[in-house]
This record gives sequence, C-alpha cells and structure tokens, in this order.
Amino acid sequence: ESGTIDVGRFLADRWLVLRHLFIDAGSWPLGSLLFSLPILWLWFWYLGTNRGTTVKRFSCMAAIVLLGGALILYYQVFAMSPPQWLLGSNSLFTACPLLVLAFLKPRDRNGTTSNAGARLTAVSVRMMLAYAAAYALLTPEMHSRGVHWGCRYLLTIYPILIAVASIHIVGWWRQTRGAHTPTRSILLGLVVISFFAQLHSVRLMGQMKSFWVRLNETVTENSHEAIIATGWWIPMELSNCFEDKSIFLVRSQAELLKLRRNLRTAGTRNATILYSPPRPNAEQMGNTVVSDELHMFAVELDSARSP
Repeated sequence: ESGTIDVGRFLADRWLVLRHLFIDAGSWPLGSLLFSLPILWLWFWYLGTNRGTTVKRFSCMAAIVLLGGALILYYQVFAMSPPQWLLGSNSLFTACPLLVLAFLKPRDRNGTTSNAGARLTAVSVRMMLAYAAAYALLTPEMHSRGVHWGCRYLLTIYPILIAVASIHIVGWWRQTRGAHTPTRSILLGLVVISFFAQLHSVRLMGQMKSFWVRLNETVTENSHEAIIATGWWIPMELSNCFEDKSIFLVRSQAELLKLRRNLRTAGTRNATILYSPPRPNAEQMGNTVVSDELHMFAVELDSARSP
C-alpha cells in the first residue's frame, strides 16, 4: 500500500546505517573494522569511566589511529577515483583522525583528569553519542552515505569533537615533557596526518570546481535553447543556463522520445542532449565529452532534432 513503512526493511537497514556512519573507512571491510572499532571502544570507554588515560595507553591507542589514518590518507590520495573511494569512506573519523583524541583524556598522578572542565566535556561527549545514536536509529539508509568528505550527516558533532580534542591535546603536550619524546612524536604525527588530509580535501574540491566550470562553459557555448539531461545531478549544476535555456531531466529512453515529441509540438525542433555517462561511441560520432580529473563524472553533448 502506498505511503506505508516497510518495518522489516527499515530494521534491516540499521546495520548499514551504523556501518556507513561509524565504521566504513574504505573499500576493504576488514581494514575499516581495524580502524574504526578501537575508536568506538574508546568512545564507550570514555563514557564509562571518570579516570583519564595513562601515557602508555595513550601512546598505544594513538599509534594505532595514526597508522590507520596514514593508510586511509594514502588510499584517498592515490585512489583511481577519489570520489568513488569516498563513497565507501563516510565514517566519522576518516577525514580527521586527530579528533579521536577527544576520547583520550590525560590524568594526573592521582588518577583524576588533569584539565579543568572535565565534567562539561564528559557531558558534551555523552550528548554527541546520544545524538549520533538517535540519528542512526531513525534515519533512512540513503541519508547515511554519499560522496562526502567525512560524515556529512553527523556534521554537528565535529565542532564538539574539535573543542574536546583541543583540550586533550594541550593536556597531553604538557604531560609528555622530557622523557616522552615517542609519545609527542605520535601526537605530532596525528596532527600532521589530519592537516594533510584537509589539504587533500581542498585539492579535491578545487578539481571538482574546475570540472563544473568547464561543463557550464561548454554547455553554454555549444547547446540549443532546450537542454535534456539523462543524469539526475546535471540540471542543478548548470547554473550558467538557468535564465537562458530550458533544462529537462529524463530517466529512460521512452521519456526522452516523448519529451522530444512534446518539444516539437511546442515549436522547439532542436535540443542538446547531455548523456552521463557518455555513450561508448560518443567521440567517434564527433560529440564533445567533458570529463573531470577524478574519473567520477563525464558528460556527452549531442545535438538532436526533434522527430
């Protein structure tokens, strides 16, 4: 019946949502588990104890996260198609492993937390977990994945993670003076890895922006008054053409033929069809193909006369 909720499907999707939000760190499931499960354990351990972490435990856990973060960054940088890689790497900490330090609080010699405001930070972390759990339990599966840098759907958690992690970083830096050079090296490594990850994300954004600009320029200069798109994402990216041209979206060959007949009836005989992905023989037919540098998007421009 239309409008009803498939409860069975909704419950079955809970695992997929949890995986997308908290576990997925790439296309290798075992690697994702090895990276994400220690972090989730730290989160729950942080909630279950008021005591801080020893320097030894901090060094071990931070080293594990550093190694995992370095591998993730390597695969992100050298992936054949970085956007395709991001489709399977949407979990909360893949974009900035340094934020894991929000769950590794230092303690003093008495076993108590060494920074002021510990109770407030603990409450903040509990609020984050409650929000994330509520979202994971209620959201549809389609709202837990996509080509995103980090976990877009838990974006509101990042500022709290940054604030708490910053407090702990200062605490660990002060506590590891003198004979704790390896620990400080691990801490600096997390900072460096996370910093270069953000630089990489800016580079990806620049490459995608360059593609959108080239696509708009090419379509503006080489299209008819009517534009027909076969990819759902194309119409919203053609900002240059919004005021001057009519843009249509079709989802099948039957819809395309029907639209072309309707255009002819309305007096529009020529149209530009944007195929994405391009047809195999697009370039052999002499059609223009605009593609990005990231092997994710490509568009074929084909001029057609309405039948």
